[in-house]
Amino acid sequence: MRLLLLIFCWGICFATYAQTSPLDSLKKVLQEHDEEDTTRVNILTQMADAALAKPNNTDEVKEYVQQAEKLALELGFAKGHAKCLHIRGNIHANRSEPKKALKYFNEALKRYESIDFQKNVAVCYFSMGVVYYYQSDFVNALKSFGKSREVAEVIKHQEGITSALNGIATTYSELDQYDKALKYYDQALQMHIKSQNKKGMATCYNNMGTVCDDQTNYPQATEYYQRALSLNQELGLERGISQCLNNLGIVYKKQEDYEMALTYYKKSEKLLRKLQNERGLGQSLNNIGLVYKRQGKIEQALKYLNQALKISRKVDYKPQISRCLINIANIEVDRQKFDLGYKYYQEALGIKQKIGDQKGVCSVYIGIGDIYAQRKSYAKSLEYVLKAKKLADKLGIKDYQSDVYEALAQVYGALGDYKKAYESHVAYKKLHDELFDRESIQKVTQLEYKYKYERKLNRAGQRERKLIRKVAVADLDLEKSQRQTLLAIIGFLGFIIVSGVIIGLLIFRAAKSERKQMLVEQKLLRSQMTPHFMFNSLSVLQGIILNKEYPKAITYLSKFARLLRVILENSRDKIVSLENELKAIEHYLVVQNLGTDCPYHYTIEVDESINSRQILIPPMMIQPFVENAIEHGFVRKKEDRQILVKVCFDDEKLSCKISDNGKGIQQQTTTESNHKKSLATTITAERLKIFAKEFKVKTNLQIQNREIFNEQGTLVTLDLPYKIKKDD
Repeated sequence: MRLLLLIFCWGICFATYAQTSPLDSLKKVLQEHDEEDTTRVNILTQMADAALAKPNNTDEVKEYVQQAEKLALELGFAKGHAKCLHIRGNIHANRSEPKKALKYFNEALKRYESIDFQKNVAVCYFSMGVVYYYQSDFVNALKSFGKSREVAEVIKHQEGITSALNGIATTYSELDQYDKALKYYDQALQMHIKSQNKKGMATCYNNMGTVCDDQTNYPQATEYYQRALSLNQELGLERGISQCLNNLGIVYKKQEDYEMALTYYKKSEKLLRKLQNERGLGQSLNNIGLVYKRQGKIEQALKYLNQALKISRKVDYKPQISRCLINIANIEVDRQKFDLGYKYYQEALGIKQKIGDQKGVCSVYIGIGDIYAQRKSYAKSLEYVLKAKKLADKLGIKDYQSDVYEALAQVYGALGDYKKAYESHVAYKKLHDELFDRESIQKVTQLEYKYKYERKLNRAGQRERKLIRKVAVADLDLEKSQRQTLLAIIGFLGFIIVSGVIIGLLIFRAAKSERKQMLVEQKLLRSQMTPHFMFNSLSVLQGIILNKEYPKAITYLSKFARLLRVILENSRDKIVSLENELKAIEHYLVVQNLGTDCPYHYTIEVDESINSRQILIPPMMIQPFVENAIEHGFVRKKEDRQILVKVCFDDEKLSCKISDNGKGIQQQTTTESNHKKSLATTITAERLKIFAKEFKVKTNLQIQNREIFNEQGTLVTLDLPYKIKKDD
């Protein structure tokens, strides 16, 4: 659970929002107040609340509560006694002792009802809802939050209403009822916007981001998280900042940008350790462990995951306990320790079913299915994967559906049901492409830099306003003499100069940020190409294996490995030699010919005036158009398939022409949807624009039907960005 569940803190703040005096000030007030009266009781309860806000401060809180409770009972001060009972409930809730917490909250509730103090009746219902929530008793949580809302609405207490709405929305989110969750969050958000409650706005934005994240709407999730982060930083709320950083890390992890994910996670971890927030720390350590697992750093991953599990068991936070168990189980299965993995999965499944976490149950089913598949118990594996599919389809969460279809493709293939295996693989590939589409990644990148730049502008604006106030105060003290007038003019000119410097720095930083974003986009776009090409190649390999052409599969795999090595070597660099790029294309064509019954006759020509070792170009610029020719150009043409790749200089432009004798571009667009534009072509066009700016050269992409030259097929002309390598 990644929701910003500061609702427990809301419960405390909701009950004591008027008590703003720090603990040290309250101690002084108490020393000066000698009377044993209700005022003294109120001061002591305020001190208990202030002490409760500090971590590991239970003994001090108890001391103040005992003094307050004793005096309240002696005076017959029911309101003060009820307040003491509520604080005792908060003490036990903070210590993860739900039964004791509920006992005291119920006693406080009855006391407040007996004196008709409705505002704190709402507080008690809310506090009970929080306890039920953390016990994963979502039915009673909804009931308690609902009662809190009803009471708050009757007395028109806005803070009480918004707190209850957030509690209801958060609970619906845990129940995977996302539309209801967003509805209640938005109601709370609109109330906070109207009252200019920035802390409340930050909480709502963060929680709405989490819902969008669960729905795999990463750009919208990022926008909400960045809004929440900006507000929390403006207010100096470290707990809120840590949660936003953690959630942004999750978005980057899901999009496989592991370095960015680790950066955010570790910033969050540092703050959580400072705050001594063990529940949040367990979540943060779990997430760091997952990133290390994705990076193949298994020992580091297990170290962090076991730390997370230990802390989560300590605070008895069941959703996080089960998540840690699943993540550790996944690693043990990868290490072929199936019995140990199965044990962890079963413990996690029991918890997930008990708390009603359907997403978690789905994840466990996929994991158990994988164990049976690796043990070659394919019928049993299929049983669990189909259970997972039923849940994934019900929830409509794409990343779970993607995992299910990937598992189904493997199981059906092993069972010999090649038709279903192929259909499952196609469904998996489609979902995977949707989850990692270029547009979403770009939007996330743009939002990242947009909010960083806005925060810099806000800080600069604050400095400017501070300077203006200083000038205004100084101006009030000036006498109306010529000398002081002159000084005022000089001061004003100084202000203009300072403002100019600030604006200049902002422009410089913005340009620097834009360039950094450009580099990030280049990396993202280039990294998108390799999985796109690999999926197509692996689909061919899967077809060969399913047809039981094993010798051919071995040859194909050998050639594919050689090709992959060249591509990976090229992808590490921003620019590569033309020779290496053309070598990769030749390997690609060799691999493609192995995967078809009708081979392609290809020719790669380089003008004699070109030294292909000295010409440097961005990698993966030419290959997508060769791939397009193979995928789309020869759909009905089974013989005499010709592909020509020709590189030459044309008026100082490095021109690459890719031509085929297939059906031609116009026929392609009439037989295929215009909306299904090649992902590779789109990415390459974007890369050309980016490199044109960076290399300060003109680039061009032109796709023509060769019919205009009285020939058959398609002609692609690329004016490539390039540099010439100097001789050593």
